[in-house]
Amino acid sequence: MIARLWRGRLPAGKVESYRSYVESTGLREYRATPGNLGAYLLTRVDGDLAHVATLSFWDDLESIRAFAGDDVARARYYPKDGEFLLDFPERVEHFDAGPAALGESTVLLVIDVQRALVECLPEARRAGFLQTLSGLLRRARERGIAVVYVRHNDEQLVLGTPGWEIAGAVAPRPGEPVVDKRYRDAFRETSLAEMLGGLQAGHVVLCGMQSEYCVDATLREAERRGYSVTLVEDGHATYASDALSEEQIRANVHRIAQGLAAVRPAAEVFAAP
Repeated sequence: MIARLWRGRLPAGKVESYRSYVESTGLREYRATPGNLGAYLLTRVDGDLAHVATLSFWDDLESIRAFAGDDVARARYYPKDGEFLLDFPERVEHFDAGPAALGESTVLLVIDVQRALVECLPEARRAGFLQTLSGLLRRARERGIAVVYVRHNDEQLVLGTPGWEIAGAVAPRPGEPVVDKRYRDAFRETSLAEMLGGLQAGHVVLCGMQSEYCVDATLREAERRGYSVTLVEDGHATYASDALSEEQIRANVHRIAQGLAAVRPAAEVFAAP
């Protein structure tokens, strides 16, 4: 793993606006680049001056090259940086950070169990699916397993609308975090990797919707990032297509997941020893 460090300075009064700006530009682009393992803005105010740094972690130099270009040590700047920065260092620093170190904790990741998606399931299927997830959540909470929710937004799942909300039967408890996303992969351009790092996660248990889209994409990326992954066999759902039933689609996901994740029925996950 390689750490990339850039340092700069700006007026102290601009720190918060700069933070918002960097989150929407540099840090977003860092996190969207394959091979990025996390990106952070560091700040220190000293009187009227603020010292800032961006710290990012990468799989290897090839990953950094995809972001920075052939000259990996050259700093990258954005058109509006001049509204904030007092100087523009030309070079960044790279450090060997050793192998990527994941924690030992388990996290239950509940993906896109949103009202509009759940309500499109046949009634009996919906009831059984939510019952399975409710039991999974109850056992996780009883054992002190952290629960993280993922919530999608796009043209159909419009931010702030009733259908965008997480289904009431499995809604987050106070204090349980929700990560909002725009892509199938829940790690892409989100804070999920940083959140899992803060929870010292090394093992993620996946459930939710839809099986062949967001569940599958997030499973693949979690495994690529080095997490141990468990897919709850009966804890994810989708819709039948013209060619395949829901059960056939889910079976295909399980087949592809072999070698990437453990596939276990909900009754065995978080079960009492």
